[in-house]
Amino acid sequence: MTIAVGHAGIVTLGTVTTEQTKRTPSPEKTDRAQQRADLLAQHRDARTRRDAARLDSADFRKAAEEIARIEVQINRLEEPDPSG
Repeated sequence: MTIAVGHAGIVTLGTVTTEQTKRTPSPEKTDRAQQRADLLAQHRDARTRRDAARLDSADFRKAAEEIARIEVQINRLEEPDPSG
């Protein structure tokens, strides 16, 4: 247990643990750059399809879901490489 003394008095901080999550495998930097470029091209294509579709159509929803999936992949790819 850690005890911190601040202006408002004594605060105790307990240990907090979180479950480990699966990380995106850390490919070489050149591979990461190529994967990111490919994902951005897919994202651009999906946005074009979504923008061309009627707002309440199945095509719009499908493209919007694909955009979200691609954005998650891009974010995972941009996580810091734990090996340095």
